[in-house]
Amino acid sequence: MSRNYLNKQVLRENALVYDDYYQSGIIDGWEEHDKVYNFGHLFKIAKKAKMSLCNASVLDVGCGTGDIIPYLQKQGVKKYIGIDIYKPALRIAKKKYPQETFVLIDILDTTSSSSRTRRSRFTVPLKARLAFGGKSGMTTNKFDFVLSSGAISIKLKSLDNYEFLEAMVRKMWKMSRHGLAFNVLTDEDIAPAKHLFYYSIEKVRKLCKQIAPDAKIAIRRTPIHNRGYEDEAQIHVYMTKSSQLS
Repeated sequence: MSRNYLNKQVLRENALVYDDYYQSGIIDGWEEHDKVYNFGHLFKIAKKAKMSLCNASVLDVGCGTGDIIPYLQKQGVKKYIGIDIYKPALRIAKKKYPQETFVLIDILDTTSSSSRTRRSRFTVPLKARLAFGGKSGMTTNKFDFVLSSGAISIKLKSLDNYEFLEAMVRKMWKMSRHGLAFNVLTDEDIAPAKHLFYYSIEKVRKLCKQIAPDAKIAIRRTPIHNRGYEDEAQIHVYMTKSSQLS
């Protein structure tokens, strides 16, 4: 990317979409059954890395209100940190899961100062500051798995979506020790929404390969089955540093 962090316009565009979602009662932009459906697909990264989520550390990028947490707990995840750029979601997450750690932060911000986070007046716990590099700003630490659901789907006006996708995947891959799993909508969708971006599967594949030429990459079509509507075209992308993919 030509910039180190998301500009104010991008943050505003994201907030406007999620404000509409919240006002309409669609928290996090997903129906509950869609959330659970996607969580199940994200968790397949462990099998593909020939590992277990039990006792693993997980970074949840675009965590929203943190509803993945109970499902991660069932898998025995030992350490969890959720990050997002939408403050109202994190307020809810902290109330629902007060024992967990949530951080209002732009994962692409590589500047030496965390001033944008401080200006937000959102308390960043000490263990989160340490996980994200302490005084040096963004993290150099790694998590066993990095998961992201729905965080790369908003159609941006002030930033090319493929540029955004590349920057996000590059950063998330760098922060993962064993594997990365994320989802995006695809241009196979027959009824696209104006506020969402639909990616070319082949472009996503090429982009991931360029970022991590030695990674094992798997892409699975995982359409969202909407009640009374056409299915939404979606894929889950799995990138692993294991020697084999199952």
